[in-house]
Amino acid sequence: MIMELEYENGWFAERSRVYKEISERKDLFKKLDSTFFYFTPPEAGWIDMEMYLNGKKRLTCDCSVVFDPFVEMTMWLEDIVKGIQLEHTMRIDCEGKEVYLHYEMLRAASFGFSVERPDPGKEIVHDYDANTDPEIGLFFVYDSDTDSIPFYALCETKDFVNSIYLALLALCGNCYNTQRSDFAKEWFYGPNGYRSGPKWDNMTFYNDIKSPLIEWNIRSPFCYGADISFRRMPKIKETVCMWCDFGDALFWGSSCCGSADSLWTDTAGEIKLDSIEGLREWYDEYDDVTSLNWTKKQDKEWFERGFSLAQQVRKLLPDTIDLFYYDWYPGKKVVRGEFGAHYPMIVFNENCLSKKKK
Repeated sequence: MIMELEYENGWFAERSRVYKEISERKDLFKKLDSTFFYFTPPEAGWIDMEMYLNGKKRLTCDCSVVFDPFVEMTMWLEDIVKGIQLEHTMRIDCEGKEVYLHYEMLRAASFGFSVERPDPGKEIVHDYDANTDPEIGLFFVYDSDTDSIPFYALCETKDFVNSIYLALLALCGNCYNTQRSDFAKEWFYGPNGYRSGPKWDNMTFYNDIKSPLIEWNIRSPFCYGADISFRRMPKIKETVCMWCDFGDALFWGSSCCGSADSLWTDTAGEIKLDSIEGLREWYDEYDDVTSLNWTKKQDKEWFERGFSLAQQVRKLLPDTIDLFYYDWYPGKKVVRGEFGAHYPMIVFNENCLSKKKK
């Protein structure tokens, strides 16, 4: 993303400090940081971008409706996925100060790192393999008001992009708080809003955030390549969540609910689920009081099995409905914020993902 940025002296001094602190870490690329982001519902023309590092809230960035940053944030994440440049920066205008979100690649295809041989004192250089080794990068936030970098993280690029993107979808699709049916109206057209003309609804905002490139990146084991193209994604009319922790409902949407037998949606009516073998048994297991005494291994196994069932549910939904599976991120440890909210994992619509150019 090419843009004009205005840095104070602290940008360079603080950046040097961050590099020094990271260089002093042991096992530099083995003990990575976990980032978590949460966007609060709009209030008086502001949405807070809360940033968590290794499970603890460290920083809040105030996003103003006057300088709405969210579509640009998606473009910034897409640039990171493409990796054409090694550094990517976006500015958030907070009406009086600027906050810069900066991400830089630390391990590209030409990067080599040392791996110890079994024999003491000997080592070999293992060249980076884009097909098997994760891309690692440095994320930091520069605050022009304090002329400092109050937040930084050394993280896996795919996990970092995913953590912001899913938080954006959760914000715009109301996956955290489905009762906010007037979300877009409050953000753009409330007392502090600025839009005129045809009003956006929640799904219009949500569809503007959606990115087939990012969704491909989340599920793909490979780095982005220029030979990849994408089908046009359908306009989403509704989001549905599978297994929520309120209302004893297996499914929940803008105003829909369901069970292991059927899912009732606003836009597609009733969808029968009784053809999915094991769905009822899976749900009944959690509803059983013995689940309160599950070990971590049992708990993980239950969520993994549920995600597999969610993929079968996805196949029965029309392309205009997005499905989120609560509280599980396949194969990765999820770091939750102190507020205790769940972290939804989008279950991908296979018909909308990438295809190779012929």
